[in-house]
Amino acid sequence: MPLAALQREFLAAMQGGGGIEARVRDTGRPPAAAIRVAIYRNAVRANQRGALAAAFPVVEQLVGTAFFNEAADQCLARHPSTSGDLHDLGAALPGFLGEYSPAAALPYLGDLALLEWALDRAFHAADGTPITVAALADVPADALDRLVLVPAPGCALIESPWPILALWRAHQPGGALPDDFSLDQGGETVAVYREGFECVAEALDPARAALLSVSLAGRPLASALDAPAFASTPDPGGLLMTAMGGVIGAGMMAGTRLRDVVE
Repeated sequence: MPLAALQREFLAAMQGGGGIEARVRDTGRPPAAAIRVAIYRNAVRANQRGALAAAFPVVEQLVGTAFFNEAADQCLARHPSTSGDLHDLGAALPGFLGEYSPAAALPYLGDLALLEWALDRAFHAADGTPITVAALADVPADALDRLVLVPAPGCALIESPWPILALWRAHQPGGALPDDFSLDQGGETVAVYREGFECVAEALDPARAALLSVSLAGRPLASALDAPAFASTPDPGGLLMTAMGGVIGAGMMAGTRLRDVVE
């Protein structure tokens, strides 16, 4: 058998398919080889579960290990990883949990997993050097409408109708939900970024959220003025400068560039 075909069969066996295991059993030979394949598959599955539990510790706390492992297995069976890096394994889990019927009683679970995944990605992102407001001094005044702020590696924005940051913080060491907490208290828009080796999750006001959103999309910062937060204020330019100082001061931005075409 060609090596590539053998590797495909072995991969299918590791992902729960028949593959080599079924073919070995069909030969009528002693089952030792099939047993060894099953042992290897169980070890792979345990490593995958461990990697996902490390990336989604709060989700695991909320649902319990048995529930989490079953959900992880179901997710990987439906969305097998195409990467050899275990750190990439959890990309599909937030979306999967959002549609996973056994988790219907926890409608915020998918968004909470999305927050944890963003924190994991930020931790493993490449290093970047945050800019300061002084970096904008050299931008010509007639080019400000083309100025794009470039987010730091791993920076992300999660918008949820649920108070996911409060839930996440409550499950950190020493954390607890506020006495007046309610799932119906409204959603949160959360920025995730890294300060040195520390990952930060921070709730953003609408102005900073709009600015970070356009920056992540590679659009000029002036396009944030179309957001409701700016349209409803008598001084949108002043609010934009305040928001810009906020995201830059927090270390969310790692550079600037100018778009060739004005939006």
